[in-house]
Amino acid sequence: MFASKFLTLARSIATAASLTAVPLLAMAQHAEGNIVIGQTLALSGPQAVSSQNIREGVEARIRQANAEGGIAGRKLVLEVLDDKFDPKLATENAARLVKEKKAVALLGGVGNPIASALQQFANANKVVVLGSLAGNPLLLKSQQRYAFYVTANYRSEANYCVGQLTTMGLSRIATFFPDDDLGQAITAVASEAIQQHGGTLAAQISYDRQKPDVAAAVKQLRDAQAQAVVMAAPAKTAAVFIRAVQEAQLGTRIVAFSVVSMTAIQQEIKEQSAGVMFSQPLPYPRGSGSRFVQAFQHAMMKDASQVNYAQLHGYLAASVLIEALKDTGGAGSERLVQALERSKGFDLDGYTVKYSADHREGSSFVEMVLLGRDGRIVR
Repeated sequence: MFASKFLTLARSIATAASLTAVPLLAMAQHAEGNIVIGQTLALSGPQAVSSQNIREGVEARIRQANAEGGIAGRKLVLEVLDDKFDPKLATENAARLVKEKKAVALLGGVGNPIASALQQFANANKVVVLGSLAGNPLLLKSQQRYAFYVTANYRSEANYCVGQLTTMGLSRIATFFPDDDLGQAITAVASEAIQQHGGTLAAQISYDRQKPDVAAAVKQLRDAQAQAVVMAAPAKTAAVFIRAVQEAQLGTRIVAFSVVSMTAIQQEIKEQSAGVMFSQPLPYPRGSGSRFVQAFQHAMMKDASQVNYAQLHGYLAASVLIEALKDTGGAGSERLVQALERSKGFDLDGYTVKYSADHREGSSFVEMVLLGRDGRIVR
């Protein structure tokens, strides 16, 4: 059912995208001088913080690349438009970036609705869109050629999280996801993971995004005697839910998918977030054990304690696109697709991203982090 709803939404977005399906890339390919990369982000609205952080990561990598000589001596320029977390506006922005700003490719936006809209635009117009911050596995199921993702999707996260929980002896696992298409998609992959790892689905809890009944959800957890709950929710709902579960003293281990803003939870409930685990499809951005993360920290020109996952995501997406553009000399479209599909993948200071003709999920990396006192990461 959720698949049919998702496809209906996709078709409506495809109609809007097809209105722009003129030879836009022809306009971009012949631009001389600078190489323009476009991006539509929710710089205002509910995803503004994450969007701004992603932009900062992208800008850091572009500064780095330009300091190294750009691409074949050509400077990289980032053009960004605000989509206000509106899929229709994101599609319009994408067309404007390619047609007016002469972008050879687009870096992705924030959120599954935006990713779906940009994916439709990409395939209708033969424009590469890379690195949307989205994990809906249905995005990878649909037929598409020009949309690429740099991190693992929610199926990979669910499998990893549930595997860790069962290893810890926590086999009665509940789910807490919204009652919309995305929530149903995540519920499905989480339920599959629980079954695959020999666990028991203790309770399948859904909530209304507009009026979440957290008290009822906590009661369901108590009645189900759930040892753990895997969840995804907007920051405010997640904070209320986590606080309520902790105050109820159920002893239920909470595991949040990466779609939950860990930064927001750390700021919102601090000590009450102690013991909460978060799955992350990226290495710890404040660590020192990865050459890729060290390069990111250096590019950000900030103390390591001031960087975050969203910035690292932007840096990663820009890194992959820049490496592929080096292969094409700055060309987009089919040449860029072929460069991204190269068999050896991309070794980014020890962090590997790899695609193929039938695989658009660049990495399957997932790890979990643990919050301690005052919301600090203790890993």
